[in-house]
Amino acid sequence: MTDQTNTTGAERLQLLALLQAKRHAEALAALQGYCPAHPEDGEAWSWLGMLLTNSGNLQEAETSFRHVLQLDPESPTANNDLGHVLHLQGRLDAAVEQFRRAQVLKPDFPAAAYNLALVYTRQGRVNDAMDAYRKALQDQPDFPEAHNNLANLLRNQGRGEEAISHYRQAVDARPGFADAHANLAFTLENLHRLD
Repeated sequence: MTDQTNTTGAERLQLLALLQAKRHAEALAALQGYCPAHPEDGEAWSWLGMLLTNSGNLQEAETSFRHVLQLDPESPTANNDLGHVLHLQGRLDAAVEQFRRAQVLKPDFPAAAYNLALVYTRQGRVNDAMDAYRKALQDQPDFPEAHNNLANLLRNQGRGEEAISHYRQAVDARPGFADAHANLAFTLENLHRLD
């Protein structure tokens, strides 16, 4: 092993330690120095993209994820991550394209289906959103956010009993899920008023 290889390995270990310790500001600063010097390290560029997204630097995050995709165009995770950034930027059609690509590359990818459903909901494409939430739940039946969001759409369509079933599954999957508890109580109360 060369000294440069040892240095790179030590730098990556330091980056991992910062990330695992949730010292995100330090990790971000370290990655902003490391990544340009290591353009072939897709994993590090992905970490950089995630930290930039979390800090609200969406344009830089997009650049990072596009770099990852130049290294590995077939990465479902990078396509999903880029789609998330595009969604946050309000570029909904472009986000849909990335989430669909992620699903083509990995058909059983509940996060991509869920993210696609979020964009469809924002676009007012309710039936497409419900189909995407169902796909996420097919891939991960105990996905509480997908159950809760699907239930919200069902409730808004007047399908209270179906909504209640999904709220209950959300609560079963995550007993401390306050939004699902509140939505369940609200829906039960409204159904009883109609009886």
